[in-house]
Amino acid sequence: MLGGLARWLRVAGYEAEFDVHVPDGELVRRALREAKILLTSDSGILERYAVSEGLASCLFVPRGLDVVQQLGHVLRELGLPLREPHCMECGGELDTVPVQEVAEHVPEKVRNQCDEFF
Repeated sequence: MLGGLARWLRVAGYEAEFDVHVPDGELVRRALREAKILLTSDSGILERYAVSEGLASCLFVPRGLDVVQQLGHVLRELGLPLREPHCMECGGELDTVPVQEVAEHVPEKVRNQCDEFF
């Protein structure tokens, strides 16, 4: 449910993982073990002992929000500022590239409107 949010959290400069195949119990254990905040739209996770007792940090993201609203909700609720953007896909640092290197992959309209490419 929150795969798009994970991508946009990376753009906002934060580490974010998403794997639809990880069972809820493992997500909670990982949040505990790695001292990370678990984001979920699954109310069932909130009932897990480690979450309900406040041992694992968790933030509920309401359903029905588009990805921009989800991002705003998370940043606002956790008091997070926007940071240096990272790659949506892998979370790696972005490098500026000359338009000539990416021209064939970028629509003409975008090339004409943007000065920087990463």
